[in-house]
Amino acid sequence: MTKPINDQPIILEIISNYGSRHTYKKIKYKHPELYQRILDYANALPRNITWTEKLFMYYYNITTRPGCIVCGETVKAFYSFNRGHSIYCSRKCVARDNLTKQRRQQTIKARYGVDSLVEIRWHR
Repeated sequence: MTKPINDQPIILEIISNYGSRHTYKKIKYKHPELYQRILDYANALPRNITWTEKLFMYYYNITTRPGCIVCGETVKAFYSFNRGHSIYCSRKCVARDNLTKQRRQQTIKARYGVDSLVEIRWHR
């Protein structure tokens, strides 16, 4: 399931000129052979994915959706061609991630000068 190397510049040019919203029509009508290769590649992918996600997975030669960095479950959220997939499977995993906890503590410390919001009198 490898793709020809010359497809990447074509896809990148279409995305940069028209944005990821209009890629389906541009590729389907202006590059029908590329369109067919993407569809053939997408046959091995999960059925419930959008055109932009198929294009993203084709462009980066990804065959499965990535796993959550906390629990390992398959990530379902796909943002855009530029952002790609989420790194978490749910809000619960976002809250459990140590990096998120550290960032939250740093923000509270920077804004309020305390380690926990419980220490602030007005927060109670």
